Amino acid sequence: LGRATDPLEPWISVLQQAVAAVPDEALRRRFAADLAFLEPGFAAESQARPLAATAAFLVEAAERRPFALLLDDLERAHPSFLDILESLLRLLARGGARARLFVGLSVEPGPSPAYERLRTWRDAAWIDRLELKDLEPADGARLAASMLGQDSLPVETSRALQSVSHGNPFVLEEVLRVAAEAGRIERLPSGQVHVHRGAFGAAGSELSGKIEDGLRARIADVPPRGRDVLVALAVLRRPADSAALAALGVPDVDETADAIADLSRRGVVSRGADGRLTLDPPLLAEVLEKDLPAARAEDLHLAAGLPLEKAAREGDAA
Repeated sequence: LGRATDPLEPWISVLQQAVAAVPDEALRRRFAADLAFLEPGFAAESQARPLAATAAFLVEAAERRPFALLLDDLERAHPSFLDILESLLRLLARGGARARLFVGLSVEPGPSPAYERLRTWRDAAWIDRLELKDLEPADGARLAASMLGQDSLPVETSRALQSVSHGNPFVLEEVLRVAAEAGRIERLPSGQVHVHRGAFGAAGSELSGKIEDGLRARIADVPPRGRDVLVALAVLRRPADSAALAALGVPDVDETADAIADLSRRGVVSRGADGRLTLDPPLLAEVLEKDLPAARAEDLHLAAGLPLEKAAREGDAA
């Protein structure tokens, strides 16, 4: 969303697909004035496009043929697009009968008009929030096999992919793409797929610019204290409590608690059942450490190791 010259183009595309999928002449005649701008030769510069009214068309079209409307990268959407989407959600919420139109929205956590709108829509009970988690190893293996057009993958291949992707579907797809482009995945004449030894380790170390850019964008405007928390977690590479963070110079104070809350809202840290923090996704650690000056990285790794050495000495003394 939001990449086209016309910020409303995604909605126009939705309408065009709905009109083609639901060839109900009576319905189209009722909404003829609202859909006129879809016709070739419509003078858009001389007439306002009544897009808000087309939300009702989509709801009624779904009564004829149920369908799903999936909108990704909503943080890139223009405010005028969000206004129209809000009109659709309002109609669906007010409808007496169970809607036959499924609307799925995806937005990156963090400051954006779309993220704030979603919070408002959720508070109004117009939408439900479904927080996506990383895939379990078996599910990740099945997804990877389907991406490669196979029924299943060897156990060692599945384990290597899980180690690199950590169950993140986006990263999994990107690692497979990098490996294929480098010739480390080959499709044999028989239709089987041959994966070179070490293919995914190499692909993981060559994280594409797309992944790195996406992860950097998620933390680009994180304030200094939040950045300190992220860097500490990247160095530790394990779930951390307040004591572990403090050992790396992140004090257990209100400012730190506020920073962690902000990072949680952005979706870049998660807290386990034991209350300890980890980076989300774990691959964020590689991006953070890559940008860390060598001298500071050495100091932090030394500080991270001191509590472990102390615990080992105490254990030996006991």
